[in-house]
Amino acid sequence: PEAPGRRVRAALSRWPARLSWSLSHVAKDQAPTGLAAAAKKADIVLFFCFEARRFPGQRAALEALRKAAGEKLVALLLRSPEDLDLLGPESSAATAYGYRDCQLDALLEGLR
Repeated sequence: PEAPGRRVRAALSRWPARLSWSLSHVAKDQAPTGLAAAAKKADIVLFFCFEARRFPGQRAALEALRKAAGEKLVALLLRSPEDLDLLGPESSAATAYGYRDCQLDALLEGLR
């Protein structure tokens, strides 16, 4: 869904941090080009994950970020907490149990 992504981007645009974005195509079985390199350079990596078990593009991006970012990775599980076991012990995670506005607001507030 595009609406949750727009909502998250709008909310994070007000944060006092320099942000960059990389969108992962859910149907393709590959991570976006340059994702791992960007993750290695970042101070922290927030990955808004939308059902990595169901969508191969999300899983590929998550796996690439795990390898590249390690303990800098914070996976934000928007829909399925079952994706938690796809993370290694070095990564952090939080779940919203959905992507309604109130759930996204709570998740983003928890990150502050």
